[in-house]
Amino acid sequence: DRGSNLHGPEFVRGGRGGRKYRVCDCNQSACFAAGYFPNQEPIYIRKAGVDTVLSQTGLLSLETRAKVKSGGELYLYPWHFFSQHLIKENGTYKLNLQLSTYKD
Repeated sequence: DRGSNLHGPEFVRGGRGGRKYRVCDCNQSACFAAGYFPNQEPIYIRKAGVDTVLSQTGLLSLETRAKVKSGGELYLYPWHFFSQHLIKENGTYKLNLQLSTYKD
């Protein structure tokens, strides 16, 4: 179960203004068991990055893949990305889709 390590949203006090907590959409057992991290919201993956995430094997369940392919939203925690792919603004992370080409 999500949050089985007692870090799920059901073990955290409600958000400001009745805001619902969002968890990671990945299929990784460690992330799934951890559930929710109060100091880090998952990153919204914009349409420009969805194809790249969908090409990764084992990251998403078949149900999540189907949801995203049919236009559903995708959220992932920042530790699923290398640090050079992230930008930290106002205490939260965003995905940097403006990367330069790889240079050896």
